[in-house]
Amino acid sequence: MNREGLSPSRGPDRSSGLPGGWSADWAGPDGAGGAAGGGRTGHFEPVVLSLPPDLRSVGQARSRLAAAAAEWGCPEHLVDDARVVLSELMSNGVLHARTDLQVVMSAHGAGIRLEVRDASQTAPLPPLDVPRATASLMDEPHQAYLRDEERTLPTATGRGLAVVGALASSWGWYPEPGGGKVVWAELGTEPGAEGAAAHRSPDRVVYPVRPVRLVAAPLRLIKASEDHFDDLARELQMANLAAMAGADGAGGGPAAREGRLVVSELSPLAEYVKSRMARMREPLRRAMWEAARRGDRLVDLNLLADAGIPAVFEVFGTLLQKSEEAAERGFLLTGPPGPEVVAWRRWLRQELEDQIAGKPPRACPFPVTPVRDEQGGPGRERLDAARREALFQLIAVLGQEARADDGPGAAALEGDSSLHEALSRTIGYVGARRALLSLLGDDNETVAVGAHVGFAPDVVTYWRSTSLSADLPSSETIRTGRPLFFRTMAELDRRYPIFLSTPAESDPSIACVPLRSDGGPFGCLVLGFAQARDFSPGEASFLEQIADEFARHILDRRSHLARRLSAERDKAVAGAVAALAVAQGDQIWGELVGSVVACAADGASVHSVGENGTLSFVLARHRDPERAAAAVELLQRQARIEAGTDMLSECARTGEPAILQRLSEEAIAAGGRDDKDLVLLRKVGLGSLAMVPVRAGAKVVGVLSFANSVGRFISDEDLAAARRLTDEAGKALARTDRGT
Repeated sequence: MNREGLSPSRGPDRSSGLPGGWSADWAGPDGAGGAAGGGRTGHFEPVVLSLPPDLRSVGQARSRLAAAAAEWGCPEHLVDDARVVLSELMSNGVLHARTDLQVVMSAHGAGIRLEVRDASQTAPLPPLDVPRATASLMDEPHQAYLRDEERTLPTATGRGLAVVGALASSWGWYPEPGGGKVVWAELGTEPGAEGAAAHRSPDRVVYPVRPVRLVAAPLRLIKASEDHFDDLARELQMANLAAMAGADGAGGGPAAREGRLVVSELSPLAEYVKSRMARMREPLRRAMWEAARRGDRLVDLNLLADAGIPAVFEVFGTLLQKSEEAAERGFLLTGPPGPEVVAWRRWLRQELEDQIAGKPPRACPFPVTPVRDEQGGPGRERLDAARREALFQLIAVLGQEARADDGPGAAALEGDSSLHEALSRTIGYVGARRALLSLLGDDNETVAVGAHVGFAPDVVTYWRSTSLSADLPSSETIRTGRPLFFRTMAELDRRYPIFLSTPAESDPSIACVPLRSDGGPFGCLVLGFAQARDFSPGEASFLEQIADEFARHILDRRSHLARRLSAERDKAVAGAVAALAVAQGDQIWGELVGSVVACAADGASVHSVGENGTLSFVLARHRDPERAAAAVELLQRQARIEAGTDMLSECARTGEPAILQRLSEEAIAAGGRDDKDLVLLRKVGLGSLAMVPVRAGAKVVGVLSFANSVGRFISDEDLAAARRLTDEAGKALARTDRGT
């Protein structure tokens, strides 16, 4: 995961006790003096306090701030906000740094600057707000058709920094060269450019122990688990500090004393868990913030753990059990976590143990959002209505008259303007950023890219044609007829590592949904999403409905093209039949071969059959002149074929057609007598081959061979056209014989 290396916003100035470039002078707009709110003059020395890490220090600092701000002439509302911000900064220092604090309060511009120094360099992290997904018809728990999502409330740890961020004009932190850090905040000033950058912190150096990887972990469960533990740890810290603040630890009745005993028992457990899991928690939190900044709701985490983590979880379990009992008895406010958080922690522990033991990572099975009842209610009705309307619009777009290309394959459909518009609409409906149609080829073995929107040209070029047997998501979807959903890039890369070393889009989440016909899957719709996400059953069903509309359009388009081609073929065959009716002698063979190439095949040849079954080559033609020349040379090398067991002899002997829909390399090698034959055969480029007898009455007088290039099958319509033409040629030959 890429991270930004960040520099401190300002360096310290040792002579003044303030960061370099800051002064404690007040000045009005014109530099002259004035009353509160109208400008102030004079130089005010900063107030510097050295205080122990004790909650009583917070009250002392607040009182001193109020007195100093009164001298500076600050407005009352600004003083109130500054007191709250100072309390939060100091509380974090007391609870987390646990070192002596230096507090610096100074007048700055038209406001107040506060700084809290401690001896810890641990970065203060801002509160995490789990991002909402882009509003679309896919985001069921997050869009207005169901209910407004409650904003993620900051919890005890991090709540203070949320308050600071809300009240301060700007705030941030920087490490001290000699160790420690300064957390600062300004109130009543214009936020500078350094303010936003200072909310982020530099990366920590982490020494590897045992790498573990969490795949597709939901941000909400990580946050809920972290927040619950932080709430508990903070409450125990506060209670422990409050108990320590008492002179002799006495006071209160038996219940109060028992409560202090509970706190004293649980605090060490919480501290142990916190310290032992620090190696994992800090990079985990950084990854969470990075994911939230991108808008992801799922995150792939690279963490470091050690072999003692299972024992830490044992202590953690004891802490949770005892704290739950304490909360039931009224000694603690932090209650037990929800059942989903409990299940998450159980899965997390098992996953860590498994990976430490050498097992591979598993994708997290928990959904991105809580599972909700998808049936009933006005929200569901509105969402269903919106989806129906989207499908209706999609059908209307696909129903537009499309440009008719040369054929029904992927290349023809790639130029279909209605498909492109429909894909663009789909992207908007589901909140994706790119879409593509992959279609099974006529050979039932290749998968080709059809219409696409949003994909880089180099990616489309690289994957334009692949094998159905390839280990790729589109091929697997077409083979199995089942949709595939990948919630994060790690899931996709683990299942299909080929994308790690080939041109591919960087979509964290991908959906592949099959296009189905009565004969089975013939393609798939591929959607790429900008954020890591999962797919609920309702969302998956909506995507399948969209895919069904694309499938219906493509099948209708293919049917239309097939009807057009059939009409054109019938017209060509009728013309060829008329030409054969008047042909004479050897002209009949030429008309037959030429008409077959025009109506049914890429190339054709004919052999006459002698009295003893010997076959003699007559002529050959091909749509491609170079291939035609190669075919003629090849057949002339075998001008006479004695009766045998080859396909040509078999067709002449039985009078039945023979078809090979795919010529393998082995079959081609068997068809050549020597290397020269093999060169010519490969130059002709035979993909499929058929042979049909030519009958003059009851006698087989010739054999028509016709073939297609690699990737094109011989259809039933092709065979029917060839048989009709051979029948007419046989009639013409019989008529010629009678005339002779």
